[in-house]
Amino acid sequence: MIDESVLVRQNEDSEGQRVAVVGGGVVGCVVALRLASSGRRVTLFEAAPALGGLAAPWELGTLTWDRHYHVICESDANLRALLRDLDLEREIHWSSVRTGFFTGGKLHEFTSLRDFLAFPPLRMHEKLRLGAAIVYASRVKLDTLRRITAAKWLTQLCGRRVFAQIWEPLLRAKLGANAPNVAASFIAVTIRRMFGARTNSGGAGKGAERFGSVVGGYARILSVLREKLESAGVEIRTSTPIERISARGSGVDLIVNGASEAFEHAIVTAPVPVVAALIPELTETERARLSGVPYAGVVCASLLLDRPISPYYIMNITDHWVPFSAVIEFSNVTGIEQFAGKSLVYLPKYVATDDPLFAQDDEAIRHSFISALIRMIPGFDPAGVAAFRVSRVRNVFPFPIASAPYDPPAFATSLPGVTLATAAQIDDATLNVDRSIGLANAAANYLLNATPQGTSR
Repeated sequence: MIDESVLVRQNEDSEGQRVAVVGGGVVGCVVALRLASSGRRVTLFEAAPALGGLAAPWELGTLTWDRHYHVICESDANLRALLRDLDLEREIHWSSVRTGFFTGGKLHEFTSLRDFLAFPPLRMHEKLRLGAAIVYASRVKLDTLRRITAAKWLTQLCGRRVFAQIWEPLLRAKLGANAPNVAASFIAVTIRRMFGARTNSGGAGKGAERFGSVVGGYARILSVLREKLESAGVEIRTSTPIERISARGSGVDLIVNGASEAFEHAIVTAPVPVVAALIPELTETERARLSGVPYAGVVCASLLLDRPISPYYIMNITDHWVPFSAVIEFSNVTGIEQFAGKSLVYLPKYVATDDPLFAQDDEAIRHSFISALIRMIPGFDPAGVAAFRVSRVRNVFPFPIASAPYDPPAFATSLPGVTLATAAQIDDATLNVDRSIGLANAAANYLLNATPQGTSR
């Protein structure tokens, strides 16, 4: 049993410690803020020129907006709490959105119960079985789903034909060649969040999902968050990659620009494939565990269009020939007013980390994606594409494999001064901003409460 008075004394003695936070994405920023607010002297290192990681904004033509799409659900308690602390929750713009389904070369509405019942590709008994499966998936205990594949579980719930028509194309679109092996818990967590967006909508939009975004996007959120970090005393060093982390007596050394800097503690928020190379003193067991975590990557095109493609926020796609995973028309959440009357569309393609698509140049991707839109959307005019830009990220999110034991990395490492806070520690690896903030809070609590070395989450 842990003596609480000892933990309190350890925590008090550690105030003023110099702590390095490696990685300036959402996790790193929230960890840094929590630690600085508790009296630590924090330096936040980010290799990119700006904070934000996957949530960072960029330039798209004359627009500054998020490089990847992120919406807020009403059930996102961690994210909304952070926005409340930043005095930004009142700036959330909420919208009831519509959903489309592109299958068999045709686009169908998939928003309300009436749309669901009228959905042509499925028979009535299949629709009823699918609906019951979605409700069940939103409530089932995840522990029962971590050793069964999503393919097997969904086939059992919905039948072979529904799986082939709906689930298999969606899994393939999200996970590519890894789809047959992913654990059922992964898809259950995704369904749970989306189901919450629908059931919490208070009946708005005849059953439509309700999503939000802060006016100004993550450029606005990260600007205010940076001000909060600086006012808390955090030293922010962007464009500063860390070359290596090693043990140093009771602390750690970070190699930065060829020189060594000493800290009492370091929290590493990088993807686990990066961690193993960054900390060579980890044990072979740790390195094997980290290198064995599978990740998915993404190649995502952002388009600024003179006119909307559709009335839908998300257009799910099941046809194999389409070169992207979905059509995300983000301006159907925010309204076109934030984009000078234009429509903002994302075309993500989720791929394996070694997929050849990463090597394709922007022009080849543009030709492929625009050609598909012409074929999919009647009346789509490529002359109306005001801006087109491609983002490539190899390590976007990890995902659980059903054949492997569910054994996420612990916060503690074999190096006493080094703590991990990576997406692989999120239960069932369904990554979004809300869950990233939850991970950051848990990692900060771990360090602040002086949890003994080796104790897991």
